[in-house]
Amino acid sequence: GEFDGNDVPMVAKSVVTASGRVWLWDDCFVFGGYRFRTDCRSTSDFANEYEKIPSFGLFHVGVQYSPTCFGLDGLTLAFTVDNLFDKNYCDYSTYGTAYWPGAGRSYMFTIRYEF
Repeated sequence: GEFDGNDVPMVAKSVVTASGRVWLWDDCFVFGGYRFRTDCRSTSDFANEYEKIPSFGLFHVGVQYSPTCFGLDGLTLAFTVDNLFDKNYCDYSTYGTAYWPGAGRSYMFTIRYEF
């Protein structure tokens, strides 16, 4: 069709992620990582006429604890901080001119129990 060969809106050509964890003791580890996304076209820009949403990279870090004492097997507690450095970035735009900022630093605490 008329848009053959154009970039698909809101789809980055590349997303690279690096992550790892370090065990503090048998039941607990800290983890972290970095995700980089290349620039992409705005939503609805099938003709590829407008400025691209710029590339960005974000860090995250957290800790996970799964106690095995006192009959707590199956319980997992975790705390994660996304966008650790509160970087300003854009994760959505329309018609090449209207940009919406991505989420700032966010925190997530989770409790999981497997039985």
